[in-house]
Amino acid sequence: MRSWTYLFPRLIIIALIGLVVWLSTDSLMRRALVSHAQAVTGAKVDVGQLRLNLNEGKVFVEELQVADPRDPDLNLFQADMAYMDLDFTSLLRKKIKITGGRTSNLRFGSPRTDSGELQSDIPLRPKTVATNDVPEPRLPSAITNEIELTSEITASETVWLDRLQEQIVSNEPPSLQSTSQIETMANSWSPVLAQTSKQLQEINQRIDQLKESFNDRDDNPLRQDFRSTLSQISSLVQQTETIQDRLAAMRLQADSDKSKLTAAQQADLRAIEQLASIRSFDGDSITQMLLVRSQRARADEIIRWFRWFREAVPNMEQDFRPTPIRGINVAMPSRAGQSVPPDFLIEELDIEGTGHFAGQFLNFAGKLNHLCSQPALHSQPTSFDLRAQGQNHFVVKCKLDRRSESPADTLEVRCPDLKISHKPLGSDRSMLVTVGPDMKLQADVRLKAIGDSLAGDLTFRHSNVSMHVDQLHSIAGGPEMAIRLNQELSAFNHFDTRVTLSGTMDNYRMTIESDLGNRFAQSMNQVSEDIQRHHLAKRRQQWKDTAERQAVDLVSQIDEALQSLDSTAQVATQWLEQTRENISSTANSAWPDIR
Repeated sequence: MRSWTYLFPRLIIIALIGLVVWLSTDSLMRRALVSHAQAVTGAKVDVGQLRLNLNEGKVFVEELQVADPRDPDLNLFQADMAYMDLDFTSLLRKKIKITGGRTSNLRFGSPRTDSGELQSDIPLRPKTVATNDVPEPRLPSAITNEIELTSEITASETVWLDRLQEQIVSNEPPSLQSTSQIETMANSWSPVLAQTSKQLQEINQRIDQLKESFNDRDDNPLRQDFRSTLSQISSLVQQTETIQDRLAAMRLQADSDKSKLTAAQQADLRAIEQLASIRSFDGDSITQMLLVRSQRARADEIIRWFRWFREAVPNMEQDFRPTPIRGINVAMPSRAGQSVPPDFLIEELDIEGTGHFAGQFLNFAGKLNHLCSQPALHSQPTSFDLRAQGQNHFVVKCKLDRRSESPADTLEVRCPDLKISHKPLGSDRSMLVTVGPDMKLQADVRLKAIGDSLAGDLTFRHSNVSMHVDQLHSIAGGPEMAIRLNQELSAFNHFDTRVTLSGTMDNYRMTIESDLGNRFAQSMNQVSEDIQRHHLAKRRQQWKDTAERQAVDLVSQIDEALQSLDSTAQVATQWLEQTRENISSTANSAWPDIR
């Protein structure tokens, strides 16, 4: 009995102590968590309510706010609710290690109602102007200069037009060789034909005189002057034979002149074909002219996203201002060869919340892994794996590796349906192309930065494309080419573009590869060939209507004149020969030979 009366009060005391400890566990944990977190960040950490589940090692926190040590008027992040798996062994070592959990309605950069600065000997960074948003980083200075960009585009357009100008042959009609040959032939043949015709006319007139004298002759052969008549006939026969020899030579000359005329006509056709020189359009040049401005704008925006990720997550070793915890720091023994863990570590955390990204409001959800205060003491880089939904849908994977002196960060963004404003491509100085509003764009982005150096690939896949050439420089074909080109582009509904980045974040170089330029060049080359073929046919027809017809008429006139002259000469020769034979026969009968 005595032992019971001795034990009972002590049991009551132990129960009361246990009850007090149980009732104050949440409060003690809250103080310990806030104290450790503030010691790590050097800025205020506010917790509305905290509940601890010792059996499962879980902590439930409501209205969590962590001030940004870089700007005490903003929260680094805040969450309506956080459900975390804590490593209590690490907590005993004055380190915070979250092995899992999730957050609800997580927000970055929201303004605070009070200052997040702690009373410490280590001052925070100078305050910045408080805003309702995380300040977005500036764009690269080398690209924001619109004057330099316009000058670059103008220079590429000038080079393109100059190359086309070099390919264009003067549209002035050539000096046709056939026309010159026709004039030469006409000038040389006209007097020759006229002279020959005149000589034949004189011969025919003398023949006519002979015929009249024969009609008036006396039938008595003894009274006829056979010798005088035969002498005249022989003279006319000789003249006629001379003309026939000349006509034979003229036929040979006519054949020679026809050959020269044919050669001149062939030369004229070649000259006409040279007038129809086909322009050769280069796909790479067209790609640069049409896409350089829009791709620069996209690259600027994506680099702004990358900056946002790199700067929104602070460098805990540089940006945090740790404060010592009151009490005595006791160095806990560690096993030989065991690495020292960081003071703060989130191994894995499901996050869900809202924020502003790339100039638009987004809801996001995903995972945060390996976020720690001393990255050099941890084996893995910090990574985000998020899906964000706003005006556009994004799938974002980002790694921030701060384990060495030079940060090595990567960003991968995939947007299956990027909604952007479709501005005209190119310019009215060379070629201006409007894009239909129903075009769809899929984007895949891969960027890597080591320190300030930058490398990356941007791939854009355009579908449901409709394009219209509004203006085209006259050197490139002008309105006629534009109308025909628009007909070709009606079947063009997709193209891909790849942009390669290199250099630095503030001054990067961009290389554009796209099948858009090649498709335009292919269509423009085909249209140019069709147009020039039409122009060639038109010029050929004009040539046929003038020079060729003149040549045909002249050759026909020469042939007809030679034929007529030859026929006249043959008739005269036949009459003269027949008449001479008749006279000789008559003379022989009247004056027989005396043997």
